[in-house]
Formats: sequence, structure tokens, C-alpha cells
Amino acid sequence: MKTSTLRNAISIALLVAAGGASDQAAAQDATRDTAAQGRAPVTEAPAGKHPKKSADTSTTPAATNLQAVTVTGTRIRGGSTPSPVITIGSEQIQQEGFTDLGEVIRSVPQNFSGGQNPGVIGAASGIGNQNFTGGSALNLRGLGPDATLTLLNGRRLAYDGFNQAVDISAIPVDAVERLEIMPDGASAIYGSDAVGGVANVILKPDYDGVALGARYGGATDGGLATREYTATVGTTWASGGLIATIKDADVDPLYTRQRSYTRYLIDPYTIFDGSDTRSGLVSMHQSMGDVAELRLDALRTERDVTRYYGQTGSYYYYSPQTSVTLVSPSIAFSFRDDWSITLGGTYGKDETAYESHLVSVAGSSLVDQSCYCNESRSWEIGAEGPLFPMAGGEARLAVGAGSRRDEFLYVPHLSVSSYGGDERARFAYAELNVPFVSPAVGIRGIHRLEFSVAMRSEDYDSFGRVATPKLGVIYDPTADFTFKTSWGRSFKAPTLLQRYENKDAYLFSASAVGASGSSADATVLMSYGGNADLRAERARTWTTSLAFHPEALPGLDAELTWFDIDYTDRVVVPINYQQALSDPAYADFVERSPTPGQIQALLATYDKAFYNLSGVAYDPSKVVAIVRDQYVNAARQRIKGLDLSGSYRFGLGSGQLAVRGSTSWLDSTQMTSVGQPEQTLAGTVFNPARLKGRVGAVWTSGGFSASGFVNYTGGVTNRFAPVKEKTASFVTLDAAVNYDLGERAGTFSGLTLGLSVQNLLNRAPPLYTAAVATYVPYDATNYSAIGRFVSASISKHWKRRADWAAVLVLVVLGVAVVGPLHAETVSPRRLLEVTDLGNPVISPDGRYVAFRAELASVERNTYDTTWYVQALDGKSLPLRVADGGAPLREYVTGDVLPSPAIWSPDGKWIYYRGRLDGRVSIWRAATDGSGGRAVTSDTADVRDFMLGGDGQTLTYSVGATREEVGNAEESEYDHGVRIDDTVVIAAGLFRSSKLDGRPATQKFLGDWFSTGPLLAKVPDRWKAVDLATMTARDLSESELPVRPLTPADLPRNLPAVPTKIAQNPGDGRIAMLLPGPRSEGLAVSRYVELAMLPDRHAPHLIRCKAEPCLHRYITDIQWRPGSDEILFTVTTYDRTQSVYGWHVVTGAVRPIVLSSGLVSGSRRYWDIPCAPSVDTLVCVAAEADRPPRLEAIDMASGQRRILFEPNKRLKADIAATVPAKLIRWKDAQGREFTGQLFEARGAGTGRPSPLFVSFYNCYGFLRGGLGDEWPLATLAEDGITALCINAIPEYRLDTAARYDQGRAAVESVVKLLSAEGRIDRTRVGMGGLSYGSEVTLWTLAHSNAVTAASVSGISVTPTYYLFNSLRAKMAAGTICVHRTVRRLALAFWVAGLLALGGCATAPPRNSQNICQVFDQYPGWYRDARAAQKRWGTPVNVLMAFVRRESGFREKVRPARPHFLFIPLPRRSSAYGYAQAQDPVWREYLKENGRWFKSRKSMDDSLDFLGWYTDRIHRELGISKWDPWHLYMAYHEGIGGYRSGHWRHDRHLLQTADAVDRLARDCGAADSGNRGRFPGIFPGTCSTRDRRMLLRGVASRPSLPRNVRLLIGTRAARSFGQGAMVAAFALYLHALGWAGATIGAVLMGALLAGSVLTLVVGPLSDRGHRRRFLLGYELLQIAVALVAMATTQPWLLTAAAVLGGFGRGANGAAGPFSPVEQAWLSHELPMARRGRVFSFNTAVGFFGMAGGALLAALPPWLSGHAMQPADYRLLFALPLLGSLVSLGLLLATREIALPGSGAGTGAAPAGQLAVRRRENDLLRRLVLVNALNGFGVGMVGPLVAYWFALKFHHGLAAIGPGMALGFLLGAAGSLLAGRLAVRAGVVRSVVLMRATGIVLLLLMPLAPWFWLAMLLYALRGAFNRGTAGVRQALATGLTGDGRRGLASSLQSISMQVPRAAGPVLAGALFHAGYLTLPFVIGAAFQCAYVVLYARFFGAHEAARAETG
Repeated sequence: MKTSTLRNAISIALLVAAGGASDQAAAQDATRDTAAQGRAPVTEAPAGKHPKKSADTSTTPAATNLQAVTVTGTRIRGGSTPSPVITIGSEQIQQEGFTDLGEVIRSVPQNFSGGQNPGVIGAASGIGNQNFTGGSALNLRGLGPDATLTLLNGRRLAYDGFNQAVDISAIPVDAVERLEIMPDGASAIYGSDAVGGVANVILKPDYDGVALGARYGGATDGGLATREYTATVGTTWASGGLIATIKDADVDPLYTRQRSYTRYLIDPYTIFDGSDTRSGLVSMHQSMGDVAELRLDALRTERDVTRYYGQTGSYYYYSPQTSVTLVSPSIAFSFRDDWSITLGGTYGKDETAYESHLVSVAGSSLVDQSCYCNESRSWEIGAEGPLFPMAGGEARLAVGAGSRRDEFLYVPHLSVSSYGGDERARFAYAELNVPFVSPAVGIRGIHRLEFSVAMRSEDYDSFGRVATPKLGVIYDPTADFTFKTSWGRSFKAPTLLQRYENKDAYLFSASAVGASGSSADATVLMSYGGNADLRAERARTWTTSLAFHPEALPGLDAELTWFDIDYTDRVVVPINYQQALSDPAYADFVERSPTPGQIQALLATYDKAFYNLSGVAYDPSKVVAIVRDQYVNAARQRIKGLDLSGSYRFGLGSGQLAVRGSTSWLDSTQMTSVGQPEQTLAGTVFNPARLKGRVGAVWTSGGFSASGFVNYTGGVTNRFAPVKEKTASFVTLDAAVNYDLGERAGTFSGLTLGLSVQNLLNRAPPLYTAAVATYVPYDATNYSAIGRFVSASISKHWKRRADWAAVLVLVVLGVAVVGPLHAETVSPRRLLEVTDLGNPVISPDGRYVAFRAELASVERNTYDTTWYVQALDGKSLPLRVADGGAPLREYVTGDVLPSPAIWSPDGKWIYYRGRLDGRVSIWRAATDGSGGRAVTSDTADVRDFMLGGDGQTLTYSVGATREEVGNAEESEYDHGVRIDDTVVIAAGLFRSSKLDGRPATQKFLGDWFSTGPLLAKVPDRWKAVDLATMTARDLSESELPVRPLTPADLPRNLPAVPTKIAQNPGDGRIAMLLPGPRSEGLAVSRYVELAMLPDRHAPHLIRCKAEPCLHRYITDIQWRPGSDEILFTVTTYDRTQSVYGWHVVTGAVRPIVLSSGLVSGSRRYWDIPCAPSVDTLVCVAAEADRPPRLEAIDMASGQRRILFEPNKRLKADIAATVPAKLIRWKDAQGREFTGQLFEARGAGTGRPSPLFVSFYNCYGFLRGGLGDEWPLATLAEDGITALCINAIPEYRLDTAARYDQGRAAVESVVKLLSAEGRIDRTRVGMGGLSYGSEVTLWTLAHSNAVTAASVSGISVTPTYYLFNSLRAKMAAGTICVHRTVRRLALAFWVAGLLALGGCATAPPRNSQNICQVFDQYPGWYRDARAAQKRWGTPVNVLMAFVRRESGFREKVRPARPHFLFIPLPRRSSAYGYAQAQDPVWREYLKENGRWFKSRKSMDDSLDFLGWYTDRIHRELGISKWDPWHLYMAYHEGIGGYRSGHWRHDRHLLQTADAVDRLARDCGAADSGNRGRFPGIFPGTCSTRDRRMLLRGVASRPSLPRNVRLLIGTRAARSFGQGAMVAAFALYLHALGWAGATIGAVLMGALLAGSVLTLVVGPLSDRGHRRRFLLGYELLQIAVALVAMATTQPWLLTAAAVLGGFGRGANGAAGPFSPVEQAWLSHELPMARRGRVFSFNTAVGFFGMAGGALLAALPPWLSGHAMQPADYRLLFALPLLGSLVSLGLLLATREIALPGSGAGTGAAPAGQLAVRRRENDLLRRLVLVNALNGFGVGMVGPLVAYWFALKFHHGLAAIGPGMALGFLLGAAGSLLAGRLAVRAGVVRSVVLMRATGIVLLLLMPLAPWFWLAMLLYALRGAFNRGTAGVRQALATGLTGDGRRGLASSLQSISMQVPRAAGPVLAGALFHAGYLTLPFVIGAAFQCAYVVLYARFFGAHEAARAETG
């Protein structure tokens, strides 16, 4: 065995940790962290619940992830699968004592332990049961390890060995979050191999800390001594995380001599192999804001196996060495509409180097040395997102495509007989999830209803294409039950070994293969080996489950599952060679008495090797038979059974007891080939036992857990024994105990101890008689020979701070794995991209806190804000609940404004103000993380808001609208700006500043230099939003909210005006801060006094007279909820804060928290006050060298707990390199100063370092002093000592004295530090912002202490005063503005205005190269990408248009023509980059908002181009990848393009060619730069689009206008028709009409329609088709009005007959549909008819589905059955539909039909022949349609009536089902259109209708309503779906002049026979024969299918040949 230094290092470290004292651990600060680090992790919480503690407290949930939680078995994010899923979490794995995933899967009853698993031995078990590599593979249902797909984080791994299995034990269990197993076919989701099911190993997303573990164990009977060592390292950072795990396991073999029942076998003989496994895994993720997330999973495992096989006189020694490698990168992009795109790739490699030695007394000889090499490469791109909302939620779609290439190579090093090959598969998939009903809908009997459909197609190079569908339904009748069912197809590609294995020939004696009576020298020739012609194995799977999860017992879950798998074309070696000639079942594979030619042919084919095992010389004449035993697709397996699982959790004593169990009963059979008898598999040796189960209990209390489980495996029958024998069952007991000491002070913190015992009672496996004497006497695939196995484990987790032992181990790991560890550089970017926290607000119940995180992005030059909710107990991580949008900023400084949220009274929502999409609105977010939405959508930005006390109403205030502000700015621009004291002459006059995220004109608002946008002083307008309906209204004066208390409301006798007040919400008491007495020479007081008024009218103040209140600078006050205590914050001169509590009754003051930094924000003391609850204070704390964090402070004890610390890594790096230190010193006058010193790294080791001084304020975390100009920590790390000096907090009136005070501070500290030898006083620099810059220049001018200075600000320049000279007042006093200064200012502005003309952007230097253009103007690239993302037009096309139109010049206009010297008007109003003309520009502004858009702006011009090209695409159908036609339509306009005049303009054609070349050149230029500029063609378009553009191919033309309008009329009609199909028969039934009478009415409607059809169709061939359809719509309007107005039988009958109610024409125009079809055919070419007709039909079905749902709404809403009067309202639907259709038809354009040729002469002979041929085809059409019509009429019109009779359901239940049928009919129609393109119309009709017939026969046999309705819906997909292609074929049987006739015959031949059906069916239904009509209908439809194929198959083929 190999040894590992890792083992020794971990052992030593654990001994030290467990036994030694750790000074560092003992000295850990009591305020140690309790939150995960890095950027805010996201913990998904169930809807409606607050975040709870995660199950595995040793892990940290993932940092912000773009993808929601995915479930194995579906690609829909957050979706659910209709198949059962077994989930085994990391906590369960630990509780039950499992140490690797192999042990986990072998404990699952649905999994068979045979196949590739340790301990599987015995050659009789077959090739599928080989423990070849020592790995563990899943084998669900016993279908084989190659029929179960294993994934790692959703990605395939490389196959293992030669069985095409995957070794799941290669994945270290310490890195596993959970294992999900879906024991159901999943090829429709994942592709090949997922027949038995799929297992997905999901890794821990994040891990924080270091964990070391060791495990020792062994079997008590001897053998299998196990030594296992693990090390796990994880970390998180601001935008991602990483986890790395290393495992080293050493297992001794278990020999036969160590078990009494195997000692007879020759030693050495291993029954459990020894192994040495080394495994490492790395998983990391990196977010790129909210846009994308990168992921990387990498795995490497090496395993050395030791195996012995003894025989007489010798033994074999096997030593396979396996290495597994996986690298899987992926990137996921997230879009605003909840769509995401994921692109991923996987590379996997599995190599097994195999050696075998024969050892005897003569020595050792190498028998075999070979390699089984597997390699896999794949890539995949997928998209997922919502399609449309439904009652039960959003319908979501997942689509994707990719490619996979698998390679297999067998290399025997001792010979040249290698073999192997590769297989490449391309695949595409789609999955749709449709939630019809959710619990929120509140329908009785339907708590939840979801439908899912998936389809996947894979195209293999070898055997072609395989398509696998899957359908699923999830139905919850109540909250206590869940019913799931799924049906699907699955497949498995043959293994590469089966295809490419060497073809060998064997010669056996005839007696050895079962011959009797043959001569002794008779032989048999047998072939064996690979078969390149193998097909895919296919399976049909059906799974149904019922889950019970009662709300009354929330801890109880139970599920019963039935499964059925029909597995065909299984690849097998078909013969048991010992019975080849004796068993007649093998007759198909035996050729007796072969001829010499047959013998020679076999040897020529199977020529790799010839093995003579007969014992006699080969003689062809002695060969009596040939046995073909190569791989073939022959076997068929049938697997069915039941799974039962359950769990129950309840409190017991001081802990919780969880009882859980699972059992599986299996029945499986196999037929090796056709004609052979079925062979039982389940319950026989080397196959799964019929019954297998595991049940037990786990008791947990704190960190302690104890578990006990009973395992049961049923007995199996030994069919290989001379007499069949059945073994006993195998029952074992497992127990485990774990104790996690948790986090505590001292050495034992993070220590976990474990003890587990498997097979506690030491049961031996059931024995049987082995078929061969050298085989073990038990079934090694079902039972284990290990016996009792005891193991003990110890692990230690350093979650926060490693002690010296952990550091030692980390160094060892770093040397071996990741290299030397060192702190990351404290770069300026890291300082800038600190996560700031703010606005904490505690929930009404005091249990949760909401807060906002702000994170800068240098890459994107923006800030991101996010709202989180976290429990105050600190046991759960922050839950991301909403995007906060762009930060709201203060206008002057740009500082982020506080914007606290408001909790709803019930704690379910938080409301906040945020700027998203360019507007400031009020948003609300669900506190359980389930989502949020905007509450306001006002045209003005929201200024303030309040929430009503009941939480039902939100009031908010707004000012001027955004449009009004924009108009005011444009008005100033147009009419001139009056220069007064509001004008900021230091900036441009027009939109020179960015305010509220947009360019804006700014004005002075008040004192000092505060500015704001125009109209900022418009008074507030208050509005209210009803949160139930989300409707807003204006508030009247009387409804205005109560104005918050202000100092003006207080008594006037107060000694001073309060600077801050806080009113107690309970009793009205008022706390206030009053300015203290002002010292002489100061503008303001240095102190603030704290006082209280009992009420607003009280005459006297109550002052705080305790010492902490006196002579202090108090910066914040608030009342402690529910108490008499005022919390006040004191900020000291050194910028540290403390919080005190003043009890206003007793006068006592107590400290609550004393801090060395800020507790009210991260950088400014006034920003973010702490959030109080009754007993807890939540504050944002920060120190000079410690970034902000969220702390919870106990107000009774003052104990501080960290809730969330997102910047922990930066804190640690600063602490390790350049920690800050608060220093104090005095100047010569005795004035004390303070500052924060970052001493240079390496100080004291050499020459004193330079010093940089920043002067002003040093609040909180020092990124770079006030203003963040200089990265102080970075300077110190680079060897420059940095000092931030706090100015004395006093505002002196003598400015020079103030400046000199700063100079004195600098001089004195330089002198001090220089005297101490810490700095070089000759190298001192200084800088500052604002006042700091003034002090810097003053010091530079009046002192020699500073040798260099850097200032940021203009306050020290003369222009500062010039620019602000118009201000009438400043804070320090009045400035007199002289007339000369005013004139200078005016002159300055005039000059500035004249200079504006020279500010235009110059054209790029090389306008032909798009990459160089973007290099010169990067903003243009961002603008082009934004336009592409919004409108879809490629970047290169947009830039080519700009290049052609304007040459990248912003002010281009068409040249003016001149008459002589007189300028004339311009030819057009085109202007700007895009040359947009005035009319279309106005349209653009109207549609997209007119504010601040300009044709001179490149971003607006590109957006305009995107908008207009999108309009061209929608109206003309021109592809956005077709620049030639796009430009032509852009230049000519849409109307001009339609006219076609451009085809004759040679110059214009040449211009379009130039644009086309330019677009292609732009896209193809500088291919090496595409990574820098993604989105430039051809990097982001499909291969097809690239070919189209590069070849100049135009896109498919759009549909003609008339076609689109006709499709619209069908859509409008279909809603009413769908409602009538669902409700009309039930309406008549409710009126008391008999079934026969209803059938007669429907028959009358059909007959009347037939008569009209016969007349209308031929007449329409003469023209005026539009008039016919208009007449039909008027008729429908009339009969709908009649039906709504009366219930008179004769009037209702007449209306029904004329209106055709209930017949369901799929939106067609009833008897006038031939007119419609003929019109469509005339408008469309033959090649497009099939698809367009199918789409037209699909539109009708979608509409009918909507109508059926609308018809079901009344009973849903009312909750009771419909009355006749209720039904009458439904006739409004066909009425409205006809009105809409009428309007659409009026918009069509009448067409001129070709001449009919009605001359007097005789028709030519050729025309007569054509006419005869057409007539013959029409007669055939009439015949087949008659059969079809009668068959359909037997069931279709009365199907709702049949459902009501059989299942006694009303419209509320029937309507949705019929709607589903129509929806599936629409899907079927689209499918038929696609099939018609590929397979032809006739074939598609025959296949789909045949499937529909089968479903029709199954309908009356269904015992349940839901099943019958499901069959009906599925039948609709296959039956109705063919309507469109059948219509297309019918209209193509004749020429243009007879299409109306053909359509009429198509319709009437269906309608007349169909009319007879309802009468007969109605009578039969009324008589109680509910099944017979279905049988009759199916018989007629069968005849239709047969004749349809016979009559029209040849015609379609002939048309295809002739084009």
C-alpha cells in the first residue's frame, strides 16, 4: 500500500487539537463571528415562512446565485418533478454513519448492490456484475449500472472501466450537500442511460473554515481494516466561494480465510478487495453582479486495488489502478424577465490500468497488462424562464442543445489486439411546466394541479436519431395528498465495448455446450464479440405515486409509488453457452450442420482470435453447429413494483425523534429473444431480491444524535443449482452515535466525535450451493460477507480562526495542494468594493431585521444594492429578498442617502424606496424571499412614503413629474436661461450634472451650495395605494397624512431650537437634542444637550444631568420600544461612538455599548442609526481597519454578536498586514489631536518610511479618508506610512485660526513620529478634500513639514468664489457681489456657451474597423450592446447603419440645395447619427418616452435604430440578421419597401450592397478581439444565422397581411366556440332536454352547416370571398343575441342550427370555412401551406382552450353548479368574437381571383385529363372523410355530456379538462406541421390519428374522471392536431379555380356523416351504453386511417417529385 504524508499530518494535527491547549483559541474574543463571511449568502426559505436554520450548520449557503434551487428530474428552476425523488442530505449521511457515497447508495432499497460495487465477486454473476475497478455504481431496479445515469452538479462524469458505469464513490462525501435519486426514466430530460433513473450529487455551494477528520474501523471477525483521512478547506469572498476537499482512504482486503463459510476456498482469495484511494475535489463559483455567475467543478480520484483469486497450486494477483478526472466549467446569465441562459462544458477521463500476475511455486508471471481508457467531452447551452402567467403560477419553459463525444479504448500491452471507438451525439431538448392550479387559487378538490411535458432528441453517428418524450401530472386534491404520475420513453445507447469489442471465435466440444448423442470428437464453433450494428435500447416507463403529508401532523410524510418499465432491445450475449444446444429457446442463434462456406464466413468475420477449447484438433468437418453468441438487441425486460417510504418527526424528551424508512417490492422478468419463454429475474441469484427495505430512527438533541436502522433483503432462488433452492432473508441492524461539541471557548470548539456499527448482530450472509467449487457460497450482489463493522471518527472544524495546529496543517496542505498561503493584497479596488451595510429595521415581532447592502462595482462603474432579512438569533444566514436598485444619492456630495424600509404589521413584507428602471418608486418584497414588485408606478419620483397602521394602505408623496422636469429643462434650453442666484455657473446650463441617475439641469436650492434639479421645490402631492388591489388615488386635503413633529410644533419658550427630536409613539413624550452654549469665537457649539418634554405643550424641560450627557457631542436619539429609556449615541473627538440609555423617570444613565469605532454606519456618524427592539439593538459597526458588519447588541448585558460580516476576508488581510492604530498627541499650545495611523509594512527593519497625511475627518472604516481619495491601507502595504488626522470638531469664525490649527496638528505629529524613528520627516506628503484641501495648502504655504501635497477640490482656488459669486447668502455670512464680478461671471458664461459648439464628438479614426471604433469610444459599445439586448438587432448591423448614414458624425443633415446663391429647404428632416426624420422620430419618442433623448446622442440613435429595425422585423418579417433588406426597408420606409419600387433603383441597390458588406466586415473584423466585445457577429448568433448573413441570404418572408388577419379572425372566433363546446350541451341538459333531443339539435346544426358548405364553397371560387365571411359574422352576431335573449325551444333550436353552437369548428368560419381555406391557399405557396394551416389550426385550439376555461370560471368563482340563467351569459363570448372578427375582416383587402376560363370553346385535352384526375382525388376524399366524420360524430359533440353522465361532474371540472384538450390539440397541430415538413402530410396524419384511436378506446375504460380527461386531452393532441395538414392536402388536390369546391367537399363529407353520430350516440348514452359509441367511432376511424394512407400516399409522393 502507498503511504501518504497527508495522513500523518492530519493525525498529528488532530492529536494536538484534541489533547493540547491552544492559547489562541482560549484568547478568542467574546465577540467572535457567528455569521458566514463573504458577500451576503442566500438561504432559500419556503414560501410563507421566515428563514430557518439550515440542516447542516457546518456549511454556508451559496453566495448570491443566479439560479433558483433546481430539482433533479426537471430543468425548470424551482420546479417540481412528477416522478418521486429520494433526497439524502449531508446531515442524514452523518447521522447514519456512512463514510462514502458507495455506502449511501447501497442502503437505498431501490438500488441493487450488484454491478460495479465492492464485494461483488463470482464469475457466475455475469459481465454486468464485475467489481473491476473497486468503485461503486448505482444500479436502480437492477437494470444494470449502465442504465442509471449519475451526475455531479447536473453534469455527466466519464464512464468507468468497461461497463459504462460511473463510480459515485470517487466523489468525497465531505463536499456533498445532498444526493438526489430519481428512480424513474429520465431520458427526456437527460438523454441516454437514464432508464432506471438518475442520481445527482449536489456539492456544497460554500464552506467557510478548515475541517480535518480521521476515521478508523474494521470488521470484528477480521479484515477490512480502514484508515481514512479528510481535509476540507473553504472560503467565501464578496462575490463567490470555494470549497476544496482531500480524502485519503486505505482499506485492507478481506480474505476467504477470515470467514468460516469460505475457508474451504484456496488461499489467498479476497472476497472484499483492498484499496488505497486518494481523492480531491474543488468547487468554486464567482458572481459577476446580478448578470452572470461562473462555476467550476473539478475532481480527481486515484484508486489502487488489491485482489487475489486462488486456485490449486497457484493464485492470481490483480492490481487495477484507476484514475478519474473531471473538469466542468459553466456560466449562467440572468435576465431581468427571470430568463436565464447557461453554457457549460465537461471534460471527463477515466483510465484503469489493469495488471494480473499468475503466482506459483515456479515464480510470478505477468498474464495481462492493459488499459481501459474512457474519455468524455460535452458542451451544452440551455435557457429557462417564464412563458406566461396562469392561475397556478407562471408556465415555464426550458430549452437547450449540446453535443457529447464519448471515447473508449482498450489497450493490451502484451499484444496488439487493441480495440475501441468513439460515439458522438448531438442533442436538443425542451421542457414545459404548466401550473394550472396552485393552493392560492382556492378551488375545492383541486389544491394543486401541474402538467409537465418534456422532449429530447439525440442524434448519434452510429445508429441515428432517438426521440424520447415524457409527460407528467402533479395533482393535490387537498393539502394532505399529492398524486403524481408520469409516462415517458427512455433509451440507452449501446456501450462502446459492446460495439467495438474484438470479434473472437471459440471451438468447444459438443458435449460442453449441451449436445447429447454426438460423437466424442464433435465440436461446436461459437462467435463472440462486438456488434457495430447495435441499436439503442429503448424503454417505456410509467410511474404513479401518492404522497400523504397531513397538515394536522406536520412531521409526517409518506409516499406509495407504483412503477412499470417495459425495456426492449436490450443488448445481451444471448446464450448460456453450457446450454446452447440443449435449450430449444436458443434455436434462433444456432445453425446446425453448417456448410463449409458458413464456417469459413464466420472465421473470416470473427478473425481477431481463435480459441480452441475443445481438447481436440480443429477439423471443419467435425463442426456440428455454429452458435452465434455476440452482442445482439434481443432481450426484453419487464420491471414493475411498488415503493413505500415514510418519515415522522416529533419531539421526544429534550430532543427530536425522526422515524424514517423505505421499502421496495420488485417484479422483473426477461425474454432473451422473441419466442423464448419469460425468465424471472427478481428474487433470483445475481438479481435484485423481490423485497428490500430499511427502516429506523434518529434521535437528536443539540449536537448529539443516535440512530438505529434495520435492513432487510429478501431471499433469492439459486437457479444454477441442480435443484433450485431459495436462500434465507438477510436482516441486519446498524447503529451510529455522533456528538458535535459545537462552537465554544477552548480547545474542543468545533470537535465532532462519531461511532458507528454496521451489522451490529454480526449476521452472516445466507448461503447456497455454489455452481462452481471456486465460487463463494453466497450471492455477493445482494448480501455482504463483512459482518459486524465498527468504526470511530473524529473531526475538528475551525470555523472562525484557526489555532496553531490548524495553521500547521494548512501549511502542509498549501505545500502539497495550493502553494504557500499569504494574505491577499489590500488593493485600492478592494477598498472601494467594500460591502456597505445600512438601514437596519427590526420586524414588529422583534425576531428579524431587514437591512440593505451596497456594493460598488469598478468593472461596471456602478453600485448595487440588495435588501436582506435575517433572524436576530443569528442561527440563520441573511436571506436575499429584493434588489434595491441604484442607490439614492445626495445631490451635492453624491453620498448615498439613508433609505430605511418599513415592515408590514404582519411581518410578511418590507416596503422601501428605490430607483429602478430610471424611476424612484416604492417597492415591496416578501420577507420569505419569494419575490417582490413595485407598489407605485407614478409619473413622478416618490419623495416620501408611509404605511397605514393596518398595513392595507400606503401613502406616498411626489413632486413634479419626470416629463414636467424634462419639459422645463427643454424650455429653458429653447428660451434662454436667466442668470440669477439660483444658477450654478460652475456647471453647464443644460443637463450638465447627473441627478437621480440621469443628465439634469441643476439649480441652487438653499443655504451653502446645496443643489437639485429643476422643479425640486414643487410642493408635495400625496397619493394612496390600496395594497389589496394595487390601485392608486390622489388624497384630498382632509386625507393628508399627519405631518411628523417638527421643532416648530414645540413650545416657543425652549432655550434653543432643537437639532433633533424623537417622539415616543406610545405616549407622545418628546426627546430632543439642544445645542449647548456657544464659546467665543465659534460659529456653533461643540456640545449638545439631551432633554425631554412630557408632551408637546409641557412648559418645562426635563434635562439629562448624568455625566455621560454633559459636554458631549450627542448625534442620535431614539426611544427604546416599550420602555421609559431614551437611547442616545455619543460621538467623541476621535470619531468613536458609544450608545447609552437614559431612564427619564429615574434619571439613571447606563452604557449599552462602548465602541472603538462607529456603531451608526460605516463611514459617517449621521448615516444609519441603530435599530432598537425591546431587548436588542442592531447596529452597523466599523472601525478604521475593520470594514462594516451587522451586530446585534443585547441591551441588558451589552454583549455584541455579529449577525453578518460580508467583508471578513478584507478585515483579515488588513489585520495581517497593515492594522490601524489610534494615536493621540498634543501641539505646542497643548491642544490634543487624534488620528488613525497605518504604519508602513516592514517598518522598523530599515530606513524610516515616508509619511502621507490626510486631514479632516476619520470616521468608521478608512478606505481613503474623507472622500476616499487616497487608499491609506494600500499606501502602508506599499511601504508608505499613512495617517488620517481628525480636525478638532469646532467651527471657528476666524478662518485663518482654523487653518493654522490644522497646520499645528501636522507639524506636531511629524515631529513626534520622526523623533520615534518611524518616519522620514524629509519625505512627508499631505492631502485632503474640501476643508482638508484648504488646510493642506495652508500648511504647504506656512510650514516646512510637508514636502509634497495633493488636493482634491476647488475651494482653494479663486474660481471657486467666482463660480459661486451669485449666491446671495452662505452659511458663514453674507458675501457682497460687486457689479464687476457679475459682469465677469456673465462674460464667463457667454464664453462657455460659445465654446459648446466645439464639444462635438469627433468621428473615429478608423470607422471601417468596429473593434477600433469601440476601442476609441468604449461608451458606444455599451450603447450598442444595450440596444441589441433591448431590440435584438446585432451590434454590427447597428454600427453599419450609423457608418453609412452619418459617417459617425453627430450633427449631419442633408445638404441644402441652392437656387443660384439662395438656399432652399432641405430635402428631408433627417438629422443626427441615425439620420432619423422628424415624423418617425416623434413616433419613437411617443412610444419610448420623450425625455432627454436626442438624435445627436449615440445611445439614443442606436436605440432608435434598434426600435425601427424591430418594427421592420415585426411588420415585414425581415430577419434582424439580414442587413441588406433591413437597410432597404429603413431607407425606403415600410410602405416604400412594400411597394417594391426600390427594385428598380440601381443606386439604392448598390448602397444596400455596401451596407451589407460593411455589416459583414464589421462582424468578421478582428476575430481575436471578439472576447473583448461580445455580441459582435458572429460570436453570438447561431450557425444558421451566420450562414444566412455571410451568404447574403434573406430570411423567410413574413406572412401576407390577409393571412395574418384571417388567422386573427380565427383566434377571435375560437374563444366563443370553445365555450360553447364545453357548455352548450350542458346548458340544454340543465334546461331538461333529453340526450336524444340534444343530439338531434346538434345534428341539425351539422346538417345545416353542410348544406351551406355545399353552396358557399363553389360560389366563393367566383370571387368576393370577403363578403361571404362578413355575412357569416353578421349571422353569428344575430344568433348569439337570440340565444342570450330567450330560452324558447324553437328559437333556441333555430339559433343553434344556424349558429352551429357546440360543434367546435376550432375557430373556423363554420359552413363558410371553405371560403377561408381557399383564401388562405390562394395567398400561400404550396411549400408553406402545411405549416401555416397547422399554425392556423393551433391558434384555434388555443382560443378554444381559453374559451373552455372562461366557461368554467362562473362555477369556479361561485362555488356551486350553474343554473340555466348562468349559461346564457356565456353566449356573450361568441358575440364578442364575431364582433372582433368583423372588424378584422373589414381591414382585409379583397383579392382578384384568376380567370375561370368560362369561354365558349372546349377545354384542351390536357386540362380535361387534369380535371378527371382532380375529380378522382375528390371522390376519394369524400369517401375517407365520410368514415372519419361518422367516427368523430359518435363521440366528439357529446363528450362533455358523456363526462357528466359517467362521472357526475359539472362544467367546473369538465371545462378545464376540455381546455387542456384544446391546448394539447394546438400543440399537436404544431407538431403535425413539423412532421408534415419532414415525413409528409399523409404519414404524419396516419401516425397521429392511429395514436388517437388507441387513446379513444382507452377513454371509456378509465375508472377515474381525471384519467379519462387526461386520455381525452391527449387524444385531442393527436386527433385534432392533424386538422391543419389535412386541410392543406385537401386544398392542394385541385387548382386555384376549384379550391373552394375542394374545401367544401372536405367539410361537407365530414359534416354530414358527423351529423348522424350525435343522434345515435345520444340515444345510446341515454340508454346507459356509455362504452359502445367509443368502439363504433374507433372502428370507423381505423378504416379512415387505412384508406387515407392508401388513397393519398402516392399522390403526395408524385407532387413531391414534381415540386
